[in-house]
Amino acid sequence: MKKTILKIIVILLVLLIFGVLFKYTATPHGGLTVCFIDVGQGDSAFVSADGYNILIDGGVKTTAKEVTAVLDRYGVKTLDLVIASHIDSDHIGGIARVMRNYNVNSFVTAKTDESLKGENDIVRQDLLSALNKTGIGYVSSGDRYTFDKLTVDIISPDREFGNANDDSVVAKLSYGERSFLFMGDVSSKVEKAILQNGCDINADVLKVSHHGSHSSTSGAYLSAVDPRYAVVSVSAHNSYNLPNHEVMQRLYDYGCEVLRTDESGTITVRSDGTNIDVSTEK
Repeated sequence: MKKTILKIIVILLVLLIFGVLFKYTATPHGGLTVCFIDVGQGDSAFVSADGYNILIDGGVKTTAKEVTAVLDRYGVKTLDLVIASHIDSDHIGGIARVMRNYNVNSFVTAKTDESLKGENDIVRQDLLSALNKTGIGYVSSGDRYTFDKLTVDIISPDREFGNANDDSVVAKLSYGERSFLFMGDVSSKVEKAILQNGCDINADVLKVSHHGSHSSTSGAYLSAVDPRYAVVSVSAHNSYNLPNHEVMQRLYDYGCEVLRTDESGTITVRSDGTNIDVSTEK
């Protein structure tokens, strides 16, 4: 009797361990997986849905290995789409390594007066060198990418706003009934323009703009998005004092569940198109 009970306990423990490993390391074969990767003071998110793979930003150059580690964990060989929200090094720094180590079908960014072309910045030149085969596509408001049940709608820019942050690509990802809004580093100036354009920005998950800077995430914009979750990509004890306290309080007061990479590490959101499940590294 005791041996039987012991066997049952061992079997249950094995199943439990297998279940945990499967949840955090298995390649997603169905449904949507979005990983907000902990890249310190930068931005990067990996999206996988029904065999299609997308990368939005690549963090800083020194944390490129964190990005590739996530891609390898999910068995990625090909990225169907890579989006650089804008040209700041904390968003594009790790993309060159990705371009050199994986097949990339399409690379896009926003065309601005601070274009990748002609820049002498080392990080940008490194990326340009890695883009020789793929080339650069430019997106603007109204563009749409469809990957079976996953759609990527470009919300902004619809014009050049005059600086790299405000010219960021704002993208809404939709899968079934669930949606995610990626804000790049845009300020409240662009948020206002998006609201005036009447874009559908309602989303379950808001990737908070500019690492939680005071210049973004206005009350009016937050109300229009109406998110259940708000994700902030930021490093601990950073010199910018981000995220801004008032912005965080605004999110809390609205009732969002706030998730921060400095506190939780890489944040993974999964959905079958109806339900949402959130897990964190820490």
